[in-house]
Amino acid sequence: MTATLSAPPTTSPEDVQPAEGAGEPTLGDLRAAHFARSGFSAADYGARWARFPVGPFSFVIPNWPGRGRSLSVHDLHHALTHYDTSLRGEAETAAWELAQGCRAHPIAWVLQPQALAFGLFACPRRTWRAFVRGRG
Repeated sequence: MTATLSAPPTTSPEDVQPAEGAGEPTLGDLRAAHFARSGFSAADYGARWARFPVGPFSFVIPNWPGRGRSLSVHDLHHALTHYDTSLRGEAETAAWELAQGCRAHPIAWVLQPQALAFGLFACPRRTWRAFVRGRG
C-alpha cells in the first residue's frame, strides 16, 4: 500500500458535521472530515511507501515507523488547523508544527523544514502566519 498526497480539499471546515447528539464537532469528526477531503485513511499510517505527487512528477519514500507515528499526529494538526494537503497547505502545517515544537516527533525535524523552505519561497505570508499561529 502507498499513501498519496491529494488535491486541495473540496469541503470547508464549516462542512464538518458533529457526531449525532453532540453540539460541537469532536476531534474524531474533524479527522474524518480531513480524511474525506484528502483521500487519506488511518491505513496510510502503516503503508510501506508514501507517494508525493508534485506537478507531473511523483516521489516515493519509505514510510518509516517513526514517520507513520508522526503522521497520525500530523493529520490531527491538519484537522485542527484546517490547512489542506496541497503543497501550500503542507507548508502551513509544517510551519505551525515547527512553531509548536515537534517535541516527541524527531522525524518532523527532518521532513518539516523542507516543507517550510518551500512555503517561505512559494507563499511566504501564509507560511509566516501559520508559524505565528503555531507559536500561540
